[in-house]
Amino acid sequence: MKVDLRDKEVLDAIRPSDFIAYLRFRGWREHPQPASTWIAFTLQDFEITLPLTSNLRDFALRMGEALRTLEVAEERSQLEILSELTRTTY
Repeated sequence: MKVDLRDKEVLDAIRPSDFIAYLRFRGWREHPQPASTWIAFTLQDFEITLPLTSNLRDFALRMGEALRTLEVAEERSQLEILSELTRTTY
């Protein structure tokens, strides 16, 4: 079943530090942006740009985009990825 997570409360609850740890653990290459509130990661032909703070107005939108990219890159559902993001410590 393919689910596209859009629930703002669910997406707002994702901690940037957990998402970053997940990407590092999965082998994504980090590209820090000097003096920025963003960080970029790449894996093969995929790129994810994450906010470093959750107080941005479009935080939930950016988390949703990152989950959609992971869904394609990992060939797993967003629900599986979200579950792992929120229950596992890396």
